[in-house]
Amino acid sequence: MQKSPWCFTLILIPCFFVLCLSACGGGGSSGSSSTSENVLEDVMLFSMTDGSHGFELVSSDGTEVGTVLVKDIELGPDSSAPSRFTVFNNAMYFTARTSAAGKELWKSDGTEAGTSLVKDIRYGTSDSNPDNYTECRGILFFSADDGINDVELWRTDGSAAGTVMVMDIADSAGSYPRDLVCYNNEVYFSASDTSLYNGRELWKSDGTLAGTAMVKNIRLGGDSSGVYGITSFNNLLYFTANDGIYGDELWQSDGTEDGTVLAHDLWVGGSSAPDWFTVTPDGMFFNAWDNTGSLYSIYRIDKYGVLDKIADIDQQDFGDQHQYTYLNGYIYFSGDSSLDGSGYYELWRTNGTITEEVKDINPGLTNQSQPGEMTVWSNMILFRANDGTNGFELWKTDGTESGTAMVKDVFTGGSGAPTGFTLYNSEIFFFVNNDTNGYELWKTDGTEAGTVMIVDYNLGPGHAIPVSSN
Repeated sequence: MQKSPWCFTLILIPCFFVLCLSACGGGGSSGSSSTSENVLEDVMLFSMTDGSHGFELVSSDGTEVGTVLVKDIELGPDSSAPSRFTVFNNAMYFTARTSAAGKELWKSDGTEAGTSLVKDIRYGTSDSNPDNYTECRGILFFSADDGINDVELWRTDGSAAGTVMVMDIADSAGSYPRDLVCYNNEVYFSASDTSLYNGRELWKSDGTLAGTAMVKNIRLGGDSSGVYGITSFNNLLYFTANDGIYGDELWQSDGTEDGTVLAHDLWVGGSSAPDWFTVTPDGMFFNAWDNTGSLYSIYRIDKYGVLDKIADIDQQDFGDQHQYTYLNGYIYFSGDSSLDGSGYYELWRTNGTITEEVKDINPGLTNQSQPGEMTVWSNMILFRANDGTNGFELWKTDGTESGTAMVKDVFTGGSGAPTGFTLYNSEIFFFVNNDTNGYELWKTDGTEAGTVMIVDYNLGPGHAIPVSSN
């Protein structure tokens, strides 16, 4: 299931404005969208605008006076639009654009003096467009285009001299590395070696040219196996690939050619297309079409490697999570039990034995609340949903019907559409639109009285974060 990089709501909001400072080592989700480590030197970092500057790097300690511009990277009203953030060596690394250097690799320690361009990889005004940041063996790996070799695997130690291409895999044609995962002290990824007619396959690297190689040519004959969803679980890598015989199915690898094999042919004669790999203490959950090809189902591989089909509940993601959310032995998700493709999504959960609707938030056979952006906090899950009366607003659940309720109707008569949840100092910070102030930084303690705006950073009705009309 390929999802849009936008957050679904009545307004489409790109999810890049929150700088997630948790170590983004790749390799499947943790089963929760809360960002408990997204602080740097006791501040949160965001991409925001005050209306005078463009969208720039802003820090906040959770107070109005402590929410300040870190650096106007692109001077004046234009935006550097910081995005794709990851923490490495006690600094924030991100992609930002200037008119002089284009979209390049930057880093910040949270101060103006400590915010700088790491390297102009594609020299001049063109973009190298760094992406897929993943830390492994003390190295920050990423993909970038230097204008000569197209998009290839790069590495950095935080210095300009230490920011170099690892290997020109596709001989200047661009291998477009993606799905980077740190596993057994090497970075594994999907790449396309068109120079040798291997297509997109599973690769690995220790950060050196000699130590970078294809793990296995899964689909022989020059076609691509299309490896995606690489996830580390139970000392193995799991991913989806097509060897030309079994279709898009679940594969596993121990990092060797012989140990890279088909794990399960879930839809015999078809493509089950596994996705949404989510690692939890109770196993790895994922979605796939079942053996009939008519039901999009939930599967689990437990810690012993045993595969079970959990439920025939269609899932959808309203919030750019692409995952399940784990709390107290259950995974929570937006589900449709109709099994007819009607797409009426409500809040569901399963523990592998019991699969149940938590609450019909927007009652009626043809209504849906579309719960999304689920975030674990204080033994509950915060999320946004539409009850059909108040629009998309902030909700919470403890897993029971009675304990599932709207926290606050921020935008009376419309949709506040909260997004970008961030855990900081035992409180949840997020952005929401109250119509009067636009999208601004708020916080909540899970109560209506404790859900308040922190700062009207872009004074008046203007939005502090990027917003695009649907």
